[in-house]
Amino acid sequence: MCRGAPGEITLNFCHIGSKWFAHPSCAVHFLIMYKPSRRSNNHGVMSDKSTHVISSGLGRLFLLLIAFTVFLTFAQPSVAQLTLPTAGYTQDFNSLRSGLPTGWTTRTNATTTSLGSSLAFTNVDPSLAVNSWSNTSGAFKNLSSSVGLTSNANAATQATNTNRCLGIRPTGSFGDPGASFSLQIADTVGKSNFAMTFSMQMLSVQTRTNIWSVQYAVGPSPTNFTTLTNYTDPATFGVSTISVSPEVLSPIGNQSQNVWIRVATLTGSTGSGSRDTVGIDDFQLTYEVSADTPVVNSIAPSAAKVGDVVILSGSNLEGVTALSFNGVSQPVFSASANQISAVVPSGATTGPISYSV
Repeated sequence: MCRGAPGEITLNFCHIGSKWFAHPSCAVHFLIMYKPSRRSNNHGVMSDKSTHVISSGLGRLFLLLIAFTVFLTFAQPSVAQLTLPTAGYTQDFNSLRSGLPTGWTTRTNATTTSLGSSLAFTNVDPSLAVNSWSNTSGAFKNLSSSVGLTSNANAATQATNTNRCLGIRPTGSFGDPGASFSLQIADTVGKSNFAMTFSMQMLSVQTRTNIWSVQYAVGPSPTNFTTLTNYTDPATFGVSTISVSPEVLSPIGNQSQNVWIRVATLTGSTGSGSRDTVGIDDFQLTYEVSADTPVVNSIAPSAAKVGDVVILSGSNLEGVTALSFNGVSQPVFSASANQISAVVPSGATTGPISYSV
């Protein structure tokens, strides 16, 4: 991940939620010039946008990088998280040819207490035989939506349809049980009154029946999932609309950590014979955004160490009372609507800066 001539480091940075992290798969590079520190202590500095401590044989390097308003791509679906926009979130899956949308993963081995294993989504080309409704290969697929088509639409018609959905054909050795369509949201700070709708599409009706559970969980690696509703194969071709009300979704509002939403088969299918081909489409989250949610636009200085003053600039910052440097809390000593200041505390280690109000 680090390379370059002596005296410089080239790092790749990923934007994950509201934070920046070093990661080899990211598409944007920052060149950092440095002089090795002779200090031998273990102190470091972190930033909500860009804080990193880099170890070398000569000691610690204290780097505070400012990086924002940059659009990045991710090579691994498990890395990306969705940062919710202010005007609600909609995903129609029509761009699956380019891979899974940000925040989405396809998983197997999901259980009542586990997210399961994230799989690379490789069946991106709609013309692949595996992406036909009738194909029986066990896989996650880029499938044609059923909207506007009949159950006997041929493979060529399906392949040229621009209305797509994210689907699966489970088998006894793939996804039955344990298949999951999962959405990872960075956080929901300042957002409340969530409502959710999406469509489940029955694309190849077979004789076995699966129950798909719609669930949410909170945290980076949750083990406690709450079921919102269940979808049972209706045994008829077409679309079923799934809706979840704000009253049921209220616990996911204003969360400062990851929120997961998934649609998963957690029990084995019933009946005999073949399994259905199903898909998920037209996913929508609506919510209200607090007008006074703190927004951080920049961090200064460009380099800092323990005892230095760090200044965050943005808007709606007057209510911030403390900063947490990777879990080490420090009260702010100056706060206004547009700027807050705090001293980097002793014991700070690499990780994000967060705020408390």
